[in-house]
Amino acid sequence: MDIGKVPGTYVLILEVKSPLIKDVGTLGELYFKPGVYAYAGSALGPGGLLGRISRHVNKSKRVKWHIDYLTTDGRVDVKAIVYTETYLKHECCLAKNLAVYGEVVKGFGSTDCKQGCIGHLVYFGEQDARSVVKITCDVFTLCELNPSVLWL
Repeated sequence: MDIGKVPGTYVLILEVKSPLIKDVGTLGELYFKPGVYAYAGSALGPGGLLGRISRHVNKSKRVKWHIDYLTTDGRVDVKAIVYTETYLKHECCLAKNLAVYGEVVKGFGSTDCKQGCIGHLVYFGEQDARSVVKITCDVFTLCELNPSVLWL
C-alpha cells in the first residue's frame, strides 16, 4: 500500500454483493441493498491513513465502528479508497456532498457527528465502482481537497 502513517480523510468505495441484514450496534437492524456504497471517514490518530485503511481492508478484526459491520462481512468488498493527507476532519463535507448523488444510510458512521450529518454512508445503487470513484474525486475537489485513489 502506497499510503503513509500521515493523518488524512478518506472515502471507502464498497460493493455489497447480495442483500444484507445486519444488526449495527445502537442503530439496530439495517437492510443493505446490493450495490455500491461510499463511506467517509477520517484518520487523524497515530496510525494515520495507513493504519485506518489497513484496518478497514482486513476482514479479521474486532467490530468497533459501524463500518466494521460491513467490512468484516464476506459479502462486502472494498473496491477502492479515495484519500488525501490533511490534519483536519473533512469527512462531513465529503459525506454531505456525496449525499447529493445517492441515498444516505441514516445515522451510519455519524452518531458522534457535530455538523448534523444524516449519515456518512451513501448508497449509489447499481452504479459501478469506477463511476462512484469519479464522483468521489469530484466531491473531494469541491471540498478543496486533492484526491488520490487506491484500487484494491
